[in-house]
Amino acid sequence: MIQFKEMLTEKGKGKAIAREFFLDFKTPAQVTAKAYEFAWERRDKKNFVVPKVQKLLSKWKKAGFIETKDIKINVIRPGSKPYVTPGEGFRLNFEPFYSYCNEVKKFEFTEKEKEIISLELSSDVIRKQILEEHKDDDVINAIIKYYIKINVGLYDKIRYIENIPKENLTEEEKNIHADVRQIKKCLKVGSLPGALKLKSVESTRLFSAILRIDTNSKEMIESLNDKFKKALGIL
Repeated sequence: MIQFKEMLTEKGKGKAIAREFFLDFKTPAQVTAKAYEFAWERRDKKNFVVPKVQKLLSKWKKAGFIETKDIKINVIRPGSKPYVTPGEGFRLNFEPFYSYCNEVKKFEFTEKEKEIISLELSSDVIRKQILEEHKDDDVINAIIKYYIKINVGLYDKIRYIENIPKENLTEEEKNIHADVRQIKKCLKVGSLPGALKLKSVESTRLFSAILRIDTNSKEMIESLNDKFKKALGIL
């Protein structure tokens, strides 16, 4: 049974609710306040939650799409002093994406591939980048497009640059070529990346790309890349 369909559409605010739950650990009340503009007017009502938020959260929990964590909640109400209270936060994991690939695109990721995806995409910083760089997309398509841009795009670019005579490279490609050599040397001797003086405009993501290439087989990387291309419909 498809449990992720509400994430793909604006109908019933499903897309907005999913994006809020994906970003970080939140309570249903916090998601309500973000996904529904009128909810801010009801902030004086303790833990105000729109029924749709609770309904989708319950459904996604049963499907195994939700992970939990104890969080601290900042409470601000008119006429009252702000205070912090403990609570349980909920966050979408990557199972909706895997279910989408399995049920709609008809392929599956191996457990090792899932482990790599989680390692690369699950941090708070990356989750924020995924949503900020794809503001109009649902969670699932935002994940796919971000991965394609960052991992597949950089991987293909690095492979291209490494196999082209240096004199035929553009200035930016030469900078990437120089950065790749520095990073590989850094990884080989085990020195810290902070000491590197990288030149390319994509230097902040280049180290992660090289580390990915260095720690996984070519077959594994290309398998992941091909599956994300299939998910986007370009392979």
